Amino acid sequence: MKAFGIRVGSFVDFLKHILKLETLPSYKDITAKAFDSFILEHNYNADQSRFLRAVQNVFIKRRKLELADLYDEPFTIRDECCREVIYGRRD
Repeated sequence: MKAFGIRVGSFVDFLKHILKLETLPSYKDITAKAFDSFILEHNYNADQSRFLRAVQNVFIKRRKLELADLYDEPFTIRDECCREVIYGRRD
């Protein structure tokens, strides 16, 4: 079964949800889990992690993110930590 385009469980899980025995994860929960996993897999410093959390918050609100959005508040790719996260290097 898919929720928000992501496989989240089986038919049995779906039935449990219908019968209100269990709930399906929300879009916010799925997004948070994906960001948490990504951040843990990399060795980002505090500034970089803060930048990724800002990306996460915007992504949850808008359900999409475009490169041009990174030039607007609450973040900017002009910051050194942001360039490292996006491009993997310092400019």
